[in-house]
Amino acid sequence: MKNFLITILVLGMAAAGCGREHVTSPMPQWHSWDQVVLVETRVEAGGRAENSVSEVSVRSDGALTLVVRKGDVVSSRGLLSGRNMEALAGLIDALPLASFAAPDPCPIGGFVMTVAGGGMVRTFVFGSCDSSNSAVPASARRLQEFLSEVGTSRQTPKPVSVSFQLLLGGTHSALHQPVRAVLQDRDALARFLRAHAPDRPVAVPVVDFGRQIVVAEWLGDRPSTEYSVAFESAEIIQTGTDSETSGKITWFCLRFHRVTPCPTSAVGAQITQPFVLVALDRHPEEMLFEDTTTEKDCSPPSPAGSGL
Repeated sequence: MKNFLITILVLGMAAAGCGREHVTSPMPQWHSWDQVVLVETRVEAGGRAENSVSEVSVRSDGALTLVVRKGDVVSSRGLLSGRNMEALAGLIDALPLASFAAPDPCPIGGFVMTVAGGGMVRTFVFGSCDSSNSAVPASARRLQEFLSEVGTSRQTPKPVSVSFQLLLGGTHSALHQPVRAVLQDRDALARFLRAHAPDRPVAVPVVDFGRQIVVAEWLGDRPSTEYSVAFESAEIIQTGTDSETSGKITWFCLRFHRVTPCPTSAVGAQITQPFVLVALDRHPEEMLFEDTTTEKDCSPPSPAGSGL
């Protein structure tokens, strides 16, 4: 159990630095904190740890990152706003000023929350069955439940598909840092395309911004030709529960698929900048970005004459 707590604490501290890709956001800045991260490890009833660690991270500008490590890494990024951000800020403000670790952690599963802000980092460590332990601050438990609800898996069996149009895609760009941008008008799209290709005339695709938006997904510099990104789908889904109303949080979910090379494969030693640009119908729901990363097949070729 001691090793488990050390491991999950290290994961929590590491997660506090994640999710730095840019997501455009009209949300106000909350100044009492910079970022909150919940790392949760699930353990089977028999005590054997599952291959599952989830992370939920929210920055003070509303940028949300969800990561589930089970099989392929699936991460989602979106925005929290309005009542949800107000509720989150209130829960963080109610936390004790000192860090906390449960004296006798529960063996079923563990939580580590880190809250950064005001020049300090507070850490709260406890288990999934420690709610009966009066030493666990009630405010920390409420914040953990809120973040767990936000990060829960999708529960709507029939999501609504959203139409989209692929505008641009490729592997070479003048933008060398990762960028994710939501472009709301033609001028913003033109400025972005000029930054993408400053040495060429800008050809702005025809987009009806009265009913559409444009989403840009740029991976920045990658060390070989084997990296790529593609847009897969857009849907209206429900994920998690709004703690204030006990209703579902509705998301405008955009899915991207990233491919990375096998570490042992021979690749072309060339710097690339994979990217994709899509236009989608506008929707009022909060946006959630889901990235699935697949590593290319690492299996060696079959020996000649093996018949396989």
